[in-house]
Amino acid sequence: MNRDRILTLAIVGAIALVGVLGWLVGVSPILSQVASADDDRASISLANDANATRLIALKKQFENISDTQSKLDGLRASIPATADMSVFLRTIKEYGDAQGITLKSVEVSGVTAYAAPVAAAPVAQAGTAPATPSPSPSPSATAGGTAAPAPVPAGPANGLYVVPIKVSVTGTYAQVMAFAGQLQTGPRLFLVTNLALSSVDGEFTGDLTGNVYALPAPAPVAAAAAATATTP
Repeated sequence: MNRDRILTLAIVGAIALVGVLGWLVGVSPILSQVASADDDRASISLANDANATRLIALKKQFENISDTQSKLDGLRASIPATADMSVFLRTIKEYGDAQGITLKSVEVSGVTAYAAPVAAAPVAQAGTAPATPSPSPSPSATAGGTAAPAPVPAGPANGLYVVPIKVSVTGTYAQVMAFAGQLQTGPRLFLVTNLALSSVDGEFTGDLTGNVYALPAPAPVAAAAAATATTP
């Protein structure tokens, strides 16, 4: 009897061991794979939802791409990729002829990299001698008449360049002011930094000082444009 009981217990133990081993070796890994697959499916579903939302937004933006391109073309006309001063000097003459003024001179300084305005230095405390900055060379202006500036200097890609210009004209007060307004509202961006007026016997002389700008296109865009231009 004891022997039969021991044999029965051994058989039951063997069956239990086989079940445990079967769980560990076969069922448990499969369940882990299923759980991992569920997690992956959930992540993919979330990514698909995000991509679908992004796609809808891109479709809406693409519907207005022609308007965006028109705005870009307008901005490119106001700040071209090169200084292109010969074209702008002709524009100045056309504005002068349209307003009936006399164009005395146009002075164009060299092209320089644009520098953002620097905040004013704090006021030195009493008893502290302020530091004297070393003088920096100022760009030389062209003598009377019109002249194109030097080519755009090498600089960082997408850097903004500035070309200082001084225009001197004579005419009536209304003519000079209309000319100044036309310069500021034309297709080429011209920011007037100073306007000095003087009059002799009813004839006004206006000296306008301002800047035009150039913004080189990014390298990939410039390369693509060059490739398109050279394609037969």
